Amino acid sequence: MSLTKAFEQDLHDKYDAPAKEAVAGYLTRLGFEVIPNPDRYGVDLLVIDEQKVIGVVEVEVRQWTPNCPFPTIHVPERKTKFFNGNSLFFALTKDMGKAYWIESKEILKHPLKEVRNVKVTSGELFFDVPTTEFNFVILWT
Repeated sequence: MSLTKAFEQDLHDKYDAPAKEAVAGYLTRLGFEVIPNPDRYGVDLLVIDEQKVIGVVEVEVRQWTPNCPFPTIHVPERKTKFFNGNSLFFALTKDMGKAYWIESKEILKHPLKEVRNVKVTSGELFFDVPTTEFNFVILWT
């Protein structure tokens, strides 16, 4: 098991609700029924059809402006608890106007690697996924 970034309430308060709203709005415009997960410790969004959960969506905001500048996107290994069945992962730009999304089953095909960062200087593992494997979408204009 790898070390993981500690929960930061201030970042959660700043980004969580607007990011979920941006992705839910985008998916709703595509014809999906999307609701926030009532389980505050669970995956972020639930996709509903005929009152049944048919998919889940995990959302993260990155500090990218205006787009992802990296050849790969690092998806935290700690998120794998949400990657089962029909699940998507969205990485949003800082302004929450754009996103890179991928099916979680595709993330799991990529190697884990330790990535040093300002939050955890060693020991945290990430899936190292080429940015080209993500779908790029504009959430709002």
